[in-house]
Amino acid sequence: MVSKHEARPNSWPWQVELLFQNKHACSGALVEQHWILTSAACVNTTDKPGDWAARVGEHDRIVLEGYEETIKIEKIVISPEGRIALLKTERMAVLHQRVTTVCLPHEDTEFPVGSSCYVSGWKSTERRGNTSNVLNEAKVELVSRELCNASYIRMISRYERCASFPRGEDKVCSVENGGPLVCARGDGKFVLVGVTSSEDWCSNLGQYGVFLDVKEVLSFIHSNIAVKKVTSSV
Repeated sequence: MVSKHEARPNSWPWQVELLFQNKHACSGALVEQHWILTSAACVNTTDKPGDWAARVGEHDRIVLEGYEETIKIEKIVISPEGRIALLKTERMAVLHQRVTTVCLPHEDTEFPVGSSCYVSGWKSTERRGNTSNVLNEAKVELVSRELCNASYIRMISRYERCASFPRGEDKVCSVENGGPLVCARGDGKFVLVGVTSSEDWCSNLGQYGVFLDVKEVLSFIHSNIAVKKVTSSV
């Protein structure tokens, strides 16, 4: 993630802190009451479910604010191309104003180049820094595949999309695997457009942020979970 900005507490109510052996590991997004979407790189330490837990309603990791709920992971499913992971919790998360699911895109959902979106996570705002106590957020803008490709040696695949800093924004760099990239629809509701998958733009500020494109893996998501419209956020 790239930001100096602490998020307003629980302003991204689908944000999940993923814990590996009870320690912070990465982020994810609650897409159904007992399903979390993250990057496969997030769980590459081990895909043994018993090592993992999800904490919803979290903001400050060292302060008990009363909205947190920690749920053990029952199942981990990696997508065939090895980019996205779905984590099933042992029980459904309790939904309320500070914990909701995020909208998934439809096949025809389009956010054009230049759209303003947000990415969030607990990494610190310093390059190679430690994990932050509080959830941070960053405003980014979607960029074209051509422009993104030009900043990398490798080619950006069809499973990826890119974003940049808005002009004038401080390029203070940090990134966290699995961090949700969300963009607002016309009705103001946020859609999960991408999942943070690359730290390359932190090592070279001339490069763009690379995110896994959620729309490209919808069939995988829907084949594994029953996405229910359980909250007003969907």
